[in-house]
Amino acid sequence: MATNTYEGTVKGRTKSKEEMRHIFESILKSGSLKSKRSVSSNQNEYECNNIYRGLAIIISNENFKNCKQRNYCDDELTNMQETFGQHLNFTVVTFKDLTAQQINWVVEIACEQTQFHQNSDCFACIIGSHGNEKPRPVDSLPTEVYYRDHCIYGVDNDTVTTKSIIEKVAGVKGLQDKPKMFFIQACRSKMKPDEFCNEHGHEVLVRSIVKNSLNQTNEATSSDTVSPSASKPTDNDPIGSMSKDQDITEFSIKAALKKFFDYNINKPKEIIRVVDPPCADDCLVVYSTASEKNSYGREGVGGWMLYSLHKAILTQIKRIDQESSKINCIDILRVLNDMTYYVSKYFEVDESSESTHPKGMEKRKVPVVFEHCFPKEMCFYL
Repeated sequence: MATNTYEGTVKGRTKSKEEMRHIFESILKSGSLKSKRSVSSNQNEYECNNIYRGLAIIISNENFKNCKQRNYCDDELTNMQETFGQHLNFTVVTFKDLTAQQINWVVEIACEQTQFHQNSDCFACIIGSHGNEKPRPVDSLPTEVYYRDHCIYGVDNDTVTTKSIIEKVAGVKGLQDKPKMFFIQACRSKMKPDEFCNEHGHEVLVRSIVKNSLNQTNEATSSDTVSPSASKPTDNDPIGSMSKDQDITEFSIKAALKKFFDYNINKPKEIIRVVDPPCADDCLVVYSTASEKNSYGREGVGGWMLYSLHKAILTQIKRIDQESSKINCIDILRVLNDMTYYVSKYFEVDESSESTHPKGMEKRKVPVVFEHCFPKEMCFYL
């Protein structure tokens, strides 16, 4: 297991892409073999009979050019090396204080390891840094639409979009049909603090697009044509005995706005804010906070989400030790449940008189947000 942490600079000079590639080559020559090659317990699980668990790239940034330092970076790295290297037996490559360009290089080089990926069960990417949601220019949509992409800061204050990282990994042939996991410990607040935005996460206020969508829906549903693979409801089916006037429209946006928000058609148009969640096939993406929200860490602990991930893995290993005659694997969904439990139970913003958080932010909790496109169960057999 590789435990070295490689910094983005050497003797005051930024490391090149070739130097980064050499680091990968030296580590992968002696990749961590699994203690035993297991066969999935059923056809609904991902295959796990390869010789390697997989590659895990860990990146944690501490010292930024203009942003506040993440003084818990080293705690974060230690926990993640232990979690993925020691407990889950990944082949770990760890970096600290990378620029945005270097983060891109690390991801690109990791994607080039075709032979290693072909002999691996899965892939993991863990990143701890500052983050934000920045506007994305979109020419083909109405001017009221405001797309945002989540981005991760390099120590040079330049950014890399989470979407681009995931898309690169998702396109690797050696990882097709294999689980790819991304754990992002970073803020998701807005790029420009003076922009107006409601604190409602993914809430979307709709204007003309809703009207167009409703018109298209009405036109589509007015036809009596039925898909060849579908069948019309019979008189015995509940839906077949219902008349159309019993239908309840779930998409009546205008009525809801008028009732709850005192909507008036003469009011200025609201901007439709859309956060593009970059989840691809066979991918799991875990964020340390919700859209438009801040993320937190603590000295001696690390980022809240990553620390809780570490604790969740330990909890599952302890469970295996206690029930060794019944089970010998860690289910990733149970890990996610335990992780969210730890964050919600043990972490909240400091409420002491010395706290630097704005008034009203005391005791604020931050939810872990995750999404996945796993068509199968994923288990780590130990």
